Amino acid sequence: MHSPFALTVSANLDEDLKRLFDEAFPNECCGALFGSVGRDGDWHIDKAVGLTNCFGGDRTKAFAIAPQELSQAVRRERTYDLVGFFHSHPRGSHRPSIKDIAEAGPWPGYIQAIIASIDGKGPKPFFYFATADLWQPVPIRELILDD
Repeated sequence: MHSPFALTVSANLDEDLKRLFDEAFPNECCGALFGSVGRDGDWHIDKAVGLTNCFGGDRTKAFAIAPQELSQAVRRERTYDLVGFFHSHPRGSHRPSIKDIAEAGPWPGYIQAIIASIDGKGPKPFFYFATADLWQPVPIRELILDD
């Protein structure tokens, strides 16, 4: 996959990510993003699927996704492509941590979203395109209204 030059998301995605943030709080939520990459290179995120945070330590500061649960989600959502992942920073920055960048290393070329509550305005997703050692911010170019 290559760096997206345009990112569109379904109208429900924002609300779904906020709901997953709220359900997991004060722990980090995590999951997978499904959609497609068009022939024109535009990326589309249609759906967020929450996955269990199975981190063995303090889940308010870290997350882990079980590979088996991710595989099951990919099979269930087979009409979409896996285009990325998300997790929350319940009391932290919307920017990726050193740990985030290091642990996403095996998944270069995917969208990474961090859901954070900034300035007390409630949770909001921030999207990045991940390479092996760098996350580039990706603005949402278009919001697709769901039918």
